[in-house]
Amino acid sequence: METKKIRNKILMAIVALSFILLPNTRVYATENTANIPLIVRQEFNVYTKDSKAIDMIGKYELKAISENAPMPEESKNGSFIFNIDGNDKQFTIPLAYTHGGVYIYQIQQITQSKDNYIYDKNSYKITVYVKNAENNHLIPQIIVKNENNEKCEEICFYNIYKQKNKINEISKTPYKPNGINVPKTGDTTNIGFYIVILIISLGLLVVLKWKEYKKRKKE
Repeated sequence: METKKIRNKILMAIVALSFILLPNTRVYATENTANIPLIVRQEFNVYTKDSKAIDMIGKYELKAISENAPMPEESKNGSFIFNIDGNDKQFTIPLAYTHGGVYIYQIQQITQSKDNYIYDKNSYKITVYVKNAENNHLIPQIIVKNENNEKCEEICFYNIYKQKNKINEISKTPYKPNGINVPKTGDTTNIGFYIVILIISLGLLVVLKWKEYKKRKKE
């Protein structure tokens, strides 16, 4: 009996020790993450010969309309600001989703206005639908609409630099037709003087003729 009891105690000790020494095989369920690259493109048309000194940097802002909408790590208070430099350039905004739902954003240009620059002030509404699928997979779908509530295939801003053409400015010189001398300043006074002299001369001529006629009549 005592031998049997000792054997049972040894077996129980071995079983207990095995639970301690065996690795923990408990499985932790991890959520699937859906990563979405949101691409923003910029076009910058330049209408000038000297394009080296043109500032082609556009400043943009992505705002979260939904309170629980995921944002990039550099975001502050639901706002993510970034720059795009050059013509036909793009910027990729990384967005990661761990839960299904509907997430709404707005993106617009916030570049400060400058002379000769025309910045695209249109805004885009971005709606991200994240659906739960089998095996904890997340299926995202993006819909982009412009201010007219029209679906867009891409997010693109069109900026323009157009230098003012000094040649087309209105000239202050009066129009001078061919073959006609337009009197300059002071010519009007000279013409009036000549007219007065002409009238006086004609008057004297009339008086002399009248006296000559009267003298002949007396003879």
